[in-house]
Amino acid sequence: MPLTTPHVAALLVAIAISSCQAGEAPDAPDCAAPGDADATTADGAPVPVYEGFGLPVIAICADPGALTALDARTAEPDALEIEVAVDFDGVHYEDVEMELHGGFARTVAKKSYRLEFEGDGLPFPFDGEADPDEQRHLVLQASWIDPTWLRNDLTFASIRALGGLAPRTGHAVVYLNGVRHGLYQVIERVDRRFLEHHELDEDANLYKAVDHRANWAAKPHPIDGFEHKINEDNPTSDLGPFLDALTSTPADAASFAAGVEPVLHLDDWFTYQLVHSYALNQDAFTKNYYLYHDLDAPPGAPAARFRVISWDADATWGQDWDGGAIPVDSWPGRGLGVGVNEWHGRDSFSPRILGIEAYRERYLERALAALDGPIADAVLDARASARGAAIADAARDDLARWQPERDFDQELARLREAVATRHAALRARIEALEDDDEDPR
Repeated sequence: MPLTTPHVAALLVAIAISSCQAGEAPDAPDCAAPGDADATTADGAPVPVYEGFGLPVIAICADPGALTALDARTAEPDALEIEVAVDFDGVHYEDVEMELHGGFARTVAKKSYRLEFEGDGLPFPFDGEADPDEQRHLVLQASWIDPTWLRNDLTFASIRALGGLAPRTGHAVVYLNGVRHGLYQVIERVDRRFLEHHELDEDANLYKAVDHRANWAAKPHPIDGFEHKINEDNPTSDLGPFLDALTSTPADAASFAAGVEPVLHLDDWFTYQLVHSYALNQDAFTKNYYLYHDLDAPPGAPAARFRVISWDADATWGQDWDGGAIPVDSWPGRGLGVGVNEWHGRDSFSPRILGIEAYRERYLERALAALDGPIADAVLDARASARGAAIADAARDDLARWQPERDFDQELARLREAVATRHAALRARIEALEDDDEDPR
């Protein structure tokens, strides 16, 4: 049978995948640094001065065949890593590993990526930091389902404003082999550097909730639904007793004070529940979070409590997990996502603890104070407005290439309206709950 163009392309992808899996990743091509007026590529062509629209530029050079192979792994569970070179802020980084990021995100045209740097890493200015710390791992999120590039940012900023744990975010224009690929949200990885930044133990256990079995309930195999992300030689025997305490402790205030509070950082948990309910998150509560646990802390000490770290908040503020819009004034919820009238998640633990009057009152009091203070609609709207203005030109350029049916200015307006609507709805619901003596579960 003669080889047609599609056959040849498929063969090239297969060869590139085979070479990556067989041993060393292909070397990145010899790329000149961007912005150097006298620089040329390996074949003598001039290097362009890259347009960043006022944002940081991340220029990635990769073997074209390896990059094609990487982007073809839309449904592969095993990671394919390729070696690339990265230029950022006048510094050239070699031996950088790049792989695809996400689940659904693998299936769309504009891919998301993860970068892993050698040595100290790259100092990316999250939130416009003047003196950024260095990151060995970065997530380049294409933001395909969120055409504002701001939903993660607003949600994570809200978590942090209330004292919780969530990654920092920023934006950059990404170039692949000299061609502008688009606007990306740059997200801090939850890793040892993240723990160090928050003065947490880098030798602790860190679990990522990757599917709905991570439902905050005891089960025969506690690790089911989680991935053990760092310090893989650590024992994971701490997870079972923790989930048993959440599931089996008698549902009264005294029992929870004695059996649950010593093992779970409740301020973290309250913050996570409140903010993700406020944001109308459709892909959280039973997955897409991390648990941190310091194994060396003495039992019963504050440092021995499991802590909750937020992750993956783009299916929020009127956006579903597949990028479709949902009505923020009447959405009933779907699957394990929350509906408009929900004031906590649909995980197994929420109804247990919030069914106890003392904890419910504590949660509702914290919620009203937060909604009237650090996460008020005016605060989030100001952030969305400022950040939207900063990325607007890059966002319009990106959508014109990748999703021309979407309009950035309309999407930004819809996001800001969603924040105002959600604030009014959740605040009214919580006020009504405070006036109701009945158990509202």
